[in-house]
Amino acid sequence: MGNSQLFLNIISPPDDLKVLVSKTKRVLLNRYGAYKYFGSIAHITVNTFFARKEDEARIYDRIKSKVGKIEPMEVAIRGFGYFPNTRTVFMKVDNKQEFSVLTKELSFLKSRDSGARKFFSPCEPHLTLASRLKNDDFKQLKYELDAKSFEYNFEADSLTVLKYDYERSRYGLFEEIPFGNKVN
Repeated sequence: MGNSQLFLNIISPPDDLKVLVSKTKRVLLNRYGAYKYFGSIAHITVNTFFARKEDEARIYDRIKSKVGKIEPMEVAIRGFGYFPNTRTVFMKVDNKQEFSVLTKELSFLKSRDSGARKFFSPCEPHLTLASRLKNDDFKQLKYELDAKSFEYNFEADSLTVLKYDYERSRYGLFEEIPFGNKVN
């Protein structure tokens, strides 16, 4: 995208859940070999988009204004879900209504007038464990996880904004924006 930067807006779970997800991904890596996203830190994607350098400040001032209106929210993770077309396994966010408030506030990014380009928001909030598994591995893991349960609750009190570093080929922290104008 030329002089554009890639941004990723996420809800970042507590450290203990990040550690659990990391250990789970290591087990899956040892069992199935490399797969897409095995090295990513646990997060729930809100949206991604590209922005030109000259539009960044304007876009993030507006994001801060919108996020400041949102109260901290309870995130309830319940069980596992699957996207068969991409052979993706994830932890399901059960209280989707809470997330719809956040995604609605940030929907202005879909507009060409916002300065954002190539906007993407997942069809449902989730925490990815593995993606692009081999077909047989996906079926086996789905079968195993269908027999398991998982529950975890936490309060999300901010939107974490990551910016892609093309030289290092990874995302880095751009800004942490508190919900409800809470001061960190």
